[in-house]
Amino acid sequence: MKNIFLFIFLFACLQIFPASAREYLSQASDTVVFPVGCEGREITVAVNDTICLSGTLTIPADGQKSHPAVVIISGTGQQDRDGTFGPHRPFCRIAAYLAAQGVAVLRTDDRGTGRSTGVYAEATTRDFADDALLMVAALKRQPGIDPQRIGLLGHSEGGAAVMMAAKNSSDVAFVITLAGLSTDGLTALKLQNNGLIRAARYQNDIWKEANIAFLEQLFGWVAAVPAGQRLEESVKAEYYAWLKQQPDTLLKILNLKHREDIYISRYLQAADTRWYREMMAYEPADYVPFVRVPVLAFYGEKDVMVPAAENSDHLERLLKQGGNTCYRIVNMPGLNHMMQHCIYGIPDEYVSLEEDIAPEVLGRIGEWLKERYK
Repeated sequence: MKNIFLFIFLFACLQIFPASAREYLSQASDTVVFPVGCEGREITVAVNDTICLSGTLTIPADGQKSHPAVVIISGTGQQDRDGTFGPHRPFCRIAAYLAAQGVAVLRTDDRGTGRSTGVYAEATTRDFADDALLMVAALKRQPGIDPQRIGLLGHSEGGAAVMMAAKNSSDVAFVITLAGLSTDGLTALKLQNNGLIRAARYQNDIWKEANIAFLEQLFGWVAAVPAGQRLEESVKAEYYAWLKQQPDTLLKILNLKHREDIYISRYLQAADTRWYREMMAYEPADYVPFVRVPVLAFYGEKDVMVPAAENSDHLERLLKQGGNTCYRIVNMPGLNHMMQHCIYGIPDEYVSLEEDIAPEVLGRIGEWLKERYK
């Protein structure tokens, strides 16, 4: 779930919480409980004549006439409004917790998922940023929502989308990211695949280093192709020239021997798409320095998909570059890409873990919002 470029790798191979909210942090994954009396409104947001996003707006039952609100933007891969993976529903969990804190939450089905229409595979990160702003505009018209206190929460690729959106609109009051992508797209691709390869528990160092070196070559060939030009001719020329220079022993290690053609064909089918090409060319320096609203960012120190050290450092440099002094970046010990406590941090582990999302992440979000908007 939410694995930026994961298919490429596969080819190659407690904080104290307010009493009113405590019960919403301790439920099992399949028993998310919302505060008594809170309202769940079905919301539809028209993107165009053929795409309509459907979601749930949770309104707190605290007697207040208007509330701050959060719009959740998911990461890579089609997600329903709850962010469901296996038994876990992290977006539903976030909505329940924040409702207990007096914060409204809008979570929607991604394009082509659940009750939302459209074709997810045809959209890019830029489209998801535009969708986020349409959701903000829709919330501004909803009773019970303070139009001056609407922010965005993005996970993984959604973290890049919310930065794009915040740059482009003064309607976004704050930004929260969970494992938000903060390096350029090519670096993100290399870091993620290197992390996945090095985390492979049943492969030796020779296999790991060979795959890392090959994939870095492959990604470099793709990155060198100008935008708007098809990948096939240039990348295949580089690939087959490279193959001629490699010994059979290396091709066997890479699992390319006797499948050279099918490998590159399948890769190009996935890579020569609008989404992949735009993600490869993504440059956060085009957006993050222009985000002047408060920012709260979390990274998991066991995240192999969006590594904490590189992404948190780069995010801080870009925020400082733009003069933003109202930010908080938190690297969370023991957490993976989904903000769960884990053992290894690898995607195969996500579903089997106990948590939807770590309680301390929810608690810090709630406290940060309270500092600013309560």
